[in-house]
Amino acid sequence: MYAVIFVYAEKKESDPIITHGKEVFMKNNCQKCHTILNLQIGKDNKESGEDDSKGIKAPDLSKLSAKVLSPDPKDAKDPREYLRKYLKKEIKREGKKHKIRFKGADKEFTELIDFLLLNTQRSDAQSTPQGEKKQNDTTKDTQ
Repeated sequence: MYAVIFVYAEKKESDPIITHGKEVFMKNNCQKCHTILNLQIGKDNKESGEDDSKGIKAPDLSKLSAKVLSPDPKDAKDPREYLRKYLKKEIKREGKKHKIRFKGADKEFTELIDFLLLNTQRSDAQSTPQGEKKQNDTTKDTQ
């Protein structure tokens, strides 16, 4: 006689960059203004993504904008530097500095930036139709 046992387990993120970055994001209350809908962060939080008292809506961070990923060279040499400067209120984006200066430890800051960039890469990969390669994709098919 055989018995079949079904075990329900919530899918856990196995990538430590996503796991740690998500923890830093939540610990620093970034979800009070921003959502990351592809990771179900802020989806049910009524404060998330809502207009603040000045009518400004904080963007969803599921995928970072082209301005962040290809910053103006006068602002930063790469996306990592751009995010660091912007979140530390050293540069402006569209004429405005980030509302709240990141106050966490340097290690946490690095984990947060790595998380945002990796999540954007994953969002890009998921939005590309299967079998269709992006123009800058240099990997070869192994099939």
